[in-house]
Amino acid sequence: GRNLFGCLFGILFGALFAGIGAFLFVKEDAWLGGAIFGGIGLLVFLGCLYAVANSLTVKRDSMGRGVETVRCLFGIPVKSRYAPLDDILSLHSDSTSSAQKDGRYVKFYRVFAKLKSGGDITLGESFEGEAEADAAIAFIREKLGLRI
Repeated sequence: GRNLFGCLFGILFGALFAGIGAFLFVKEDAWLGGAIFGGIGLLVFLGCLYAVANSLTVKRDSMGRGVETVRCLFGIPVKSRYAPLDDILSLHSDSTSSAQKDGRYVKFYRVFAKLKSGGDITLGESFEGEAEADAAIAFIREKLGLRI
């Protein structure tokens, strides 16, 4: 899920750890500790930055015969997919992450379509809990006119 405060916190501390790691590596000649510290910090920084900066747009094509998805990073399209409606076998959800929110444990889900041609296509993400994902599946099924 997209926890903005948590992601901003992760970006800040990831950058701090990466900076300290770089300092240890370059100035203190502690290359192993600096590489480990900096590497972990860099991974946290990049992961949280991606979580904040990515978006997914899903829409029917102009002819109404398929579904198009576009993944953007900082608003720049980086990946697009297309699936004809008659290629969709079924709609499913799966848990992608979990977090503690308001003192409770929450699982986040993505909704995707299994395709006859193989693989799947993501139709939604960051749904909070299984009930919300199931409601999204029902909504998508209705809006796309799927009889599956």
